Amino acid sequence: MSRAWPLALAVALTGVVYVPVTQNYFFADDFLHLFAIANGDLVRFLLEPFGGHVYLVRNLVYALCYAAFGIHAAPYLWLALLTHLVNVALLCHVVQLATASSRLALVAATAWGICPFHAEPVGWYAVYGQLLIGTILLSVLARLLVTARDGVVVDMPTAAVWYALVLAAATCWGVGIGIACVFPLVVLLVLPPRLRTRRVMMLFLSLPVVVVALYVVVNAVYVLGYGGSVRSVAYSVGTLRFAEPLVRMVAYLVGTGMAALVAGFVVPAAALRGTPALVGLLLLATAVAGAAARGSRGERRTLLALALLPLAAYGMIAIGRAHIALAFGESLVEAATVPRYHYVGSLGLTLLAGVVLTRLDDRWVHAPGWVKSAAVALWLVLATAAYVRRGAFIDHHVRDRMATEGVLTAIHAAVAAAPAGAPVYIENRPFTPVLFLVTPAKGFPGWAAIFLIAYRDVALDGRRVYFVERSPEVLATAARGGRIAALLVPATDRGS
Repeated sequence: MSRAWPLALAVALTGVVYVPVTQNYFFADDFLHLFAIANGDLVRFLLEPFGGHVYLVRNLVYALCYAAFGIHAAPYLWLALLTHLVNVALLCHVVQLATASSRLALVAATAWGICPFHAEPVGWYAVYGQLLIGTILLSVLARLLVTARDGVVVDMPTAAVWYALVLAAATCWGVGIGIACVFPLVVLLVLPPRLRTRRVMMLFLSLPVVVVALYVVVNAVYVLGYGGSVRSVAYSVGTLRFAEPLVRMVAYLVGTGMAALVAGFVVPAAALRGTPALVGLLLLATAVAGAAARGSRGERRTLLALALLPLAAYGMIAIGRAHIALAFGESLVEAATVPRYHYVGSLGLTLLAGVVLTRLDDRWVHAPGWVKSAAVALWLVLATAAYVRRGAFIDHHVRDRMATEGVLTAIHAAVAAAPAGAPVYIENRPFTPVLFLVTPAKGFPGWAAIFLIAYRDVALDGRRVYFVERSPEVLATAARGGRIAALLVPATDRGS
């Protein structure tokens, strides 16, 4: 089978399944990020920690998208879809490099690409950082495997490029920190000693220290420059004292991720809790142990290197979210089924499973080529049937779109009703889609924020617009600076 056909087919099938995400709208955190950009302080937005994440690179991409697309959601989601398709192509290429099997590459890339768990990370732009991590990780892994295959010694310029890319991944989403911390071990396990110099390995071994230092510095600079706190970071670090819930959550995440890849569209996410997740974990662990027991020393090193990737990704999820789940009375089993926690972790699981299946086939199965091709064809038919039977599974966030359009329609009506050239005073109201996320003191000033995101100005149709605010907390937030201060006026100043 040609190397090009599996890649093209995997990308095409994934595109068919996930093209509906381009009809999605902004949701939840998106509005907070868009307002932070529109409010005018780009440096603050780039540095701002959010939910325990450091978002330097992801926020830069977000700001560039806002500059290009504004409040039009479709281009953001097209970018996310295209990035996911690139990741599917890269995954297919990496599996081919690791297994020398085009059939297995097709199945692995397609199973991961169409996995319904990806509806949230692909269809919610606030989680786009995970897709960027996938692109970076797969690109670097591809070069690493090619280097090992061709017997090329890694020079310092090449190592520096890999280093910079992995460091950038650490500022896209929290799981990137875990990937960056284990990356030196991945290099050490994949590359034979003759292909890595001492200087190169010293460079890579500094990566975890630099990642942690960068995380601490960005948080410290933000707090010193803009105030606020790093309470979520302190809670996450505090969970490191309690190994048992972290280990349990990692186990649940790995099992759930594996079960989701195998079950595909057959079983809903909620049904993967408990026994299916345990079965997925046991199957993976048994297969890895079997492949390692019959493999050579080099094969065992590769298996260990690939196993580190999902463990690092899911480990960071557990560190960042286990305490939140327990604090809100949510079981760790339930928390492990949150779809956005699985994009990078399941990517690592797919790579690991692909290599394990190849090793087991080489040692025990020895099936003829036509049998393998028939099995792949049957799997594609069954996966297609399950997808068709499942029906629509993507949340387009229609209520958020309608709420935004309703606010903008009301603002336009108020402006149109005002005399030409006269200032327009509009009663500021909360924006319902973010009420579950923020309090007024946290700084999302309702309709005024939506106006600022949409128009980036204080005037509309030649009329100066003001929003009359009665909440002292919102007014205090606006007084801290930014473009929003020019839009809000206290109720006592109306008409002045």
